[in-house]
Amino acid sequence: MSHAKKCTTTTGLPPRSSSAFGGKEVWHSSGSGLIIVNVENSYAVRNWNKENPHLPIEVGQAILEVNGIRNSKRMLEEFRVTGQADLLIATELTQQQNAIYERSLVLERRTLEVQNLLIPVDETFDPAEPCSICQDNLLTSEPADSGAEKTKEGSLQAPSGLSCAKVVVRLRCNHYFHSTCIKAWLVFYSSRCPLCNAIEMT
Repeated sequence: MSHAKKCTTTTGLPPRSSSAFGGKEVWHSSGSGLIIVNVENSYAVRNWNKENPHLPIEVGQAILEVNGIRNSKRMLEEFRVTGQADLLIATELTQQQNAIYERSLVLERRTLEVQNLLIPVDETFDPAEPCSICQDNLLTSEPADSGAEKTKEGSLQAPSGLSCAKVVVRLRCNHYFHSTCIKAWLVFYSSRCPLCNAIEMT
C-alpha cells in the first residue's frame, strides 16, 4: 500500500492496562481498520509520538494491522492484552473510513456541547421521581434517607459501597436525570428534554 507506514510501539505498562493503548475513545472500527480519532487518550501512542516525531501516529489515520491481526474486533482485543504492538497504519483514509471519521468528529463536538449543558445538583436535592430514561431511582435503590455523598464536581452520588451509585445532573428546564442517561439521550436521540420537550441544544 503506497500510503501506509509501519511502526512498533510499546506501552511501558503491564498488559491489560486500560490506559495503555486506549479503547473506543481512541479508535473507531470501520470494518476495514481502526480509525484514529484521539491520540491524547492513548499512553502508548503519546509515547510513540514523543520518541518518533518524524513518524507520528495522528488523528485521521487508520490502523490496518496490529501484530499481524487485521480483523477490527480482534485488533481491539489485542490492544487490551499486549504490551507491544507492531502496527500497519494507513496515512490516507478510504471514502468509507473518512465518512466514519467525519461522523466521529460530529459526535465528539456534540458530546462536548452536552457536557457543557449539564448542571450539577447541590446538597439540597431530594429526588421525588426516578430517572425518566432508565426508570431507576436517581440516587440509589435504597430508601431516600440512606444518605448521599457529594462528588468533587458538586453532583450527588449514592453512598459508596452501593453498586447502583450514579451521578445526577439537571437540565436548564429543571428536570433531573442520571448523567449517563441524559448524555446518551442528547447525543444520540434528541436535542430536547425527554420530559417537557424543551429544546436544550440547537
